[in-house]
Amino acid sequence: ILDPSTQEVRGTPKKLTGATETNRWPAISPDGTRIAYLAYTGPIKSGDAALRVMGIDGQQDREIIRMFMLSVSAIDWLNDDEVVVAGKITQQGPQGLHAISTRSGNVRPIFLDPAALGHLAVSPDKRRVAFIYGLQNPRFYTVGVDGNDLRAVTDDLPGYWPSWSPDGRYLALLQLRRGILAIDIETGERKQLV
Repeated sequence: ILDPSTQEVRGTPKKLTGATETNRWPAISPDGTRIAYLAYTGPIKSGDAALRVMGIDGQQDREIIRMFMLSVSAIDWLNDDEVVVAGKITQQGPQGLHAISTRSGNVRPIFLDPAALGHLAVSPDKRRVAFIYGLQNPRFYTVGVDGNDLRAVTDDLPGYWPSWSPDGRYLALLQLRRGILAIDIETGERKQLV
């Protein structure tokens, strides 16, 4: 475990998944008891993958649903049962944001559009999802978890990998080779953090 205040590793690192798997997008559940992640189930080029969930200790690892991983670009928890995935569930399926139950494997579309590209983050109040949207002019948007109320946050793509502030007012974006940028989602005001 990485201590956020000191950036030191606490305890002894433990490998949680098998040695031969290629895994992506780990996300810890809001209650801190489970990890959701995507694992390739075949050659990487095939895109065959599965959404998996395990206990925080690596025990009770189980497959939830098979997916097409070449298009999946992010995962985050919506609540203690559902995760949000950006991409396609099947190779021929629609691109967009999908909520997947970690108990039943049921898929609920949130926002389906080929321009919904990923790099997503669920807001602290679990009401909105921030993500990159746009094929020709990508930028950050938010949408309600019910798929309504699409809002532009930026008019350009100033960074990647959004993270919400605890109060839900700001999005922090990683800027490659430039640092971290915070954007007020109500006013659009930008502040360079580092």
